[in-house]
Amino acid sequence: MALINHLCRVMEYVQQQRDACELAEKILSSLDMAKLDAETLRNALDEAGQEIPLSGSLIVHLTRQLREWADDSHTVREWLMCKLDNGTESFDSIVSYEFQLQATYQVTTGNIITSLRNISRWDWQNQFEQICMVEQALREESTGIYSLLDFPSRDQLRQKVEELAYRFKVPETLVAKQAVMLANNEREQILHVRQQQDQSNSSHNEELPRQTFVAFYLLESKGIKELRNALKICGTPSRLPKMTMPANATGSYFFVLTLFLLAVIRLFTEWIGPAGALTISQWVLAIIALLLPASEWAVIVTHWLIEILKRPQPLLKYDFSRGIPPEATTMVVIPVIWSSIKEIQTLVSRLELHYLANRNENIFFGLLVDLTDSNEEIPENDALLIDAARNSIEDLNSMYSRPGGSIFYLFQRHRSWNQLEGIWMGWERKRGALVEFVELLKGKSDNTCQFVVGENDILPKIRYVITLDADTQLPMETARRMIGAIHLPYNRPRLNKSRTRVVEGYGILQPSISISHNSAMRSRFASLYSADSGIDPYSFAVSDPYQDAFRQGIFAGKGIFDVDSFANVLCERIPDNRVLSHDLLEGGFLRAGLLSDIELIDEYPSKFASYQKRMHRWVRGDWQLLPLIFKMVPDRRDNLLPVDLSPLTRWQMIDNLRHSLLLPVLFVLLLLGITVLPGPSERWFTIILATLSLPVIRQLIMVRSVILRPRGLLAVVGQLIVTIVTWPFQVILLLDAICRTLYRLFISKRHLLEWVSAA
Repeated sequence: MALINHLCRVMEYVQQQRDACELAEKILSSLDMAKLDAETLRNALDEAGQEIPLSGSLIVHLTRQLREWADDSHTVREWLMCKLDNGTESFDSIVSYEFQLQATYQVTTGNIITSLRNISRWDWQNQFEQICMVEQALREESTGIYSLLDFPSRDQLRQKVEELAYRFKVPETLVAKQAVMLANNEREQILHVRQQQDQSNSSHNEELPRQTFVAFYLLESKGIKELRNALKICGTPSRLPKMTMPANATGSYFFVLTLFLLAVIRLFTEWIGPAGALTISQWVLAIIALLLPASEWAVIVTHWLIEILKRPQPLLKYDFSRGIPPEATTMVVIPVIWSSIKEIQTLVSRLELHYLANRNENIFFGLLVDLTDSNEEIPENDALLIDAARNSIEDLNSMYSRPGGSIFYLFQRHRSWNQLEGIWMGWERKRGALVEFVELLKGKSDNTCQFVVGENDILPKIRYVITLDADTQLPMETARRMIGAIHLPYNRPRLNKSRTRVVEGYGILQPSISISHNSAMRSRFASLYSADSGIDPYSFAVSDPYQDAFRQGIFAGKGIFDVDSFANVLCERIPDNRVLSHDLLEGGFLRAGLLSDIELIDEYPSKFASYQKRMHRWVRGDWQLLPLIFKMVPDRRDNLLPVDLSPLTRWQMIDNLRHSLLLPVLFVLLLLGITVLPGPSERWFTIILATLSLPVIRQLIMVRSVILRPRGLLAVVGQLIVTIVTWPFQVILLLDAICRTLYRLFISKRHLLEWVSAA
């Protein structure tokens, strides 16, 4: 502050100089330099001298300017000396002093700027935490976890302490100390119980409950309620924090959703036909017709309300800036199907880039390879492809060799005969590749996955797996931050008693996905659809509201998962030849979390045809999950078992089905509204058009977003135009995907694993 105050004083002098220059320019602008003589100049100076006070800056600037513009500069000196008390002596001393002052202030300004730059390089975070009383209180947590968090995580907890202290009307240090006391007491009780049960030797294999960490009492609704009750002895808090959701967040969500649904249906039906204008049968018909459009309004409004009320809360993370510890050893794998040497070279180069951006002695990189479907088990060109891949991976290991073994690995799966598909293929495609890879990590070797390049001794040490698509970019230090989040004991997965589902913590974490600039610029279509989430039902405001409201996101197929949890929950649970889109299912069983502050970069289809192929595959995959919404489904060994999914996950599965039906149903309603539905046809048309325009309406309501990102609004409008123009085609495509899936699922039982790349 002293430096800034000093700089302000210097700038005041600079401002005075600037004002003097403007005054001198004003005097000179009134003179005609072409007709300037000594008498005219003297008269002008006399007039100006009566109106403005003389200062050193004005004298210097006036003299300099007239010396350049007029031959009678001695006239200026004579006039100035007449105005000054000591004549020549005073004039010379003022000019000399003014030049010295300018030089002094110039040097002073340079020194101040240099000092400010040096201060900006100081480690203010460390200095702040050394004097922060809240920081010192939180560091008393007996687990010692708090001090190992990265700075953003510690800052998040300190800000939460500040928020709670403001809500509870108590000192911040009291909130911090009370939260630490609750966590420490809970930990002591848990350890005491385990010791009495003679389980202390195995406690390191069993995660402590989340109640033993101070974060629980600052971030979770239940913990904040316990903290409030504990603080009542020190003061009476008026209410819980405004941002805290009710204890039963799922029930509240469905209640609000149902309320909005009924309200929208009531509003639309009243608008179509006022009370008394429609018969009971017509009312029933209108309600049935409006059910799906109204559900779209209800979901979007509910999610928008969550975004307003719930501030995004990033997951806490370890600070692994100095390296990944051996107990958090991780392998980055790319499950891929390839058919040419060019694809091999591209993927090996992508794997090398992942390594260069995320170097660490406890992070390894591998390709998990399936060869293309074939009518033969081993076609002639298989050996050529495998040799090319082996040589490329070995070259990478030679180039980036380090003590302790290989960095890059190659895993290749044999084809197996699939009777229902009628072809030789990799078992269960990408899902099967991950399942067999996890089994390989857990020591099971009787499957189709085998080593090609690498050492076996590293496999038992792998605790986490980062799975990426072939076109996904892993930015610099992203792997380290992902591992820091999932390895934190507070975030680690905790299974239910039957060990069929993760109920606390996270078994899998999904970073946010952004579109690469290169792919967005490949075509106008890609630029339009990758600019902002809009009508695309798979990217329109789904993940964030779930994470913010329920602390549980949606897995999109690219992220990090816990190997032990995956092996215990998923390896045997999903039946063969049933599931194509496994991401949502895996996220439901393992409880996916969204890493909203970590970003992966993905490609986007450059052509509308490619986009539609991908959409067709996604819709087929969503409808193939239909049996898993219900209670009983066979496992991998055909044992009929309950499907242990949360109500929220089942709703997410149903919501995907609802999204896929939206465009076909709206198109049918458009036709029926003109012909048989009760009420004016133009009102049905307005409802349908407004439902299609919901992304545009949402953007317009968010005025600040429109001002800051006008391109987002233009993109959503463009998407709406494309949707309307291609509406009949998309209806046919979606109905084809739905009908084809239902036929295969319940009648033919064949070709449920049909997969076509969208590239």
